[in-house]
Amino acid sequence: MRGEAFRAVQARLQPFQASGTLWSISDALAPLVANTGYHALAQPSGTRLDTSGSARALNTAILALRESNRTEPWFWAPYIHICP
Repeated sequence: MRGEAFRAVQARLQPFQASGTLWSISDALAPLVANTGYHALAQPSGTRLDTSGSARALNTAILALRESNRTEPWFWAPYIHICP
């Protein structure tokens, strides 16, 4: 019974994905992370986003930000991606 309840909850959460931060972020850099992430999700047609790669897209954005702010982790370290 316990396993069944877990699978039912897992099935309901399956499409859920979220990106966020663990603490306050730079207002100047947040749009750069968002733009880089959305650009990585954009399909060639430009009309839809492929969200199956959202974790990879956020990683791409964080790595770009990290390259330009290597000695200041508070700019790039707070970003997280959550999915089941």
